Amino acid sequence: MYKKILTIALAGLLAFSVPVAAAPSSWAQAEVTAAQNAGIVPERLQSEYQNPVTREEFCEMAMLLWCKLTEKEMPVVESTFADTQNASVAAAQSLGIVRGESETQFSPNNLVTRQEMCVMLQNALAAAKPEVTFPAEYANTFPDEATVADWAVSAVKSMNLFAVMLGDENGNINPLANTTREQAILLAYRLMKTQTHTLTELVEQFFMPVSGNTHDNMLGGAFVVGMSGGTVYYSGQTGIRKMDSETPVMEKPAKNMVAFEKAIYYIGEDGAIYLMQIASGEERKLVDTVTDSFSAFNNCIYYRNLNDGGRIYEMSLSTYESVAITPGSAELPVIANEGTFYTDGTAIYKMEKDKTTTKLYEGKNAYLCLNGEMFYFLNEEGLICSLPLEGGTPAVVSGIAVKSFCFTRDCLVAIGREDSAVYKVDYSGRYNIKMDTGTYVNINTYDDYVYALDAEGGIYRFSNNATEKARIN
Repeated sequence: MYKKILTIALAGLLAFSVPVAAAPSSWAQAEVTAAQNAGIVPERLQSEYQNPVTREEFCEMAMLLWCKLTEKEMPVVESTFADTQNASVAAAQSLGIVRGESETQFSPNNLVTRQEMCVMLQNALAAAKPEVTFPAEYANTFPDEATVADWAVSAVKSMNLFAVMLGDENGNINPLANTTREQAILLAYRLMKTQTHTLTELVEQFFMPVSGNTHDNMLGGAFVVGMSGGTVYYSGQTGIRKMDSETPVMEKPAKNMVAFEKAIYYIGEDGAIYLMQIASGEERKLVDTVTDSFSAFNNCIYYRNLNDGGRIYEMSLSTYESVAITPGSAELPVIANEGTFYTDGTAIYKMEKDKTTTKLYEGKNAYLCLNGEMFYFLNEEGLICSLPLEGGTPAVVSGIAVKSFCFTRDCLVAIGREDSAVYKVDYSGRYNIKMDTGTYVNINTYDDYVYALDAEGGIYRFSNNATEKARIN
């Protein structure tokens, strides 16, 4: 009797003493929860998150991912494997997502390797969205690239390009290593996120250009902006053009431009700011002083007046009157709901409505931008740093020095200082992935595309995952 009571007591103790390791790790909790809410995590993987994943378990998740991307039910087919009758394995085999160790053996209980997961994920995406193309060549390399099996190289590089499979602190992919449940869930969730947008993300993306992304208007480069009705314009040394149109809007050099409501504002060869009505083509000079950059926000234009030492001026688009708003030379202000911010290169300031300023951060910085609740800027070494709006200590988020950067929905995009190539950089500093082997002088982003300008004046459009590339001018 005593033995029976002790057994019951121990059972109760175990029931209420779940090991901490059974839950997702703190760094994985948010994405694991989001993946579960999205319906791509099999029930049997929703516990003991530090356990390694088997081939059969990951195959089940790959099929849930396929169902999510296609919005279809999983096909019901008969398994050809002798060692498993799992419905997900059979469906995945029929769709070309997975293959067996042989025609009759799948080895369901073997631990899945990182390179096998990459192949399954790439195949799941290809089966769900046949329109997605994968590059023939990849710019990014890994120190342990030679250890990736020939049959997995394309998939490993694709999943790295998509920022799904990331390397360790030394950049190694570790293709033969196994993966825990929580790590595997994150891989599937990240791939799903590259193909699906939530309403909140689309709203954030739509308002991105007024949150600081376009603060320097490419400084004479390939500045691209969306207009109402979906029309996209870009500027260059040959003038201003509509995207995907042979008909120019204006055939004279425009150093940079801003499209705002029904008009286009641009800097001419003389450094002055001009207004051109889109419908009529009528032009007028708004600012006769020399400027090298400007931006538009909330019915005002902000520009740097080089005739006044580089001070920032604010011009109302209702009265066309200008007033200086900074005491000395500065970058264009970053304006958002939280306020107006600017840098003079030595510190970051917040400007109140009465134009008084408060210093938020002291330290050399350049290319100040604002995304959400964080500032991003280049430090003295050319590394991208993030800083909370209230100030504090910056965090380095790029592992490489860069010349310039801008935002996308999922990551930062930058030009490397050493090789002038285009990189995608994670907001949290997890990766620096080379997107293209070309050399460029400037970049910008709009929608899910990156626009890069080369030294010869060519403007190239990349898809956000570098699966498409085309010259547009």
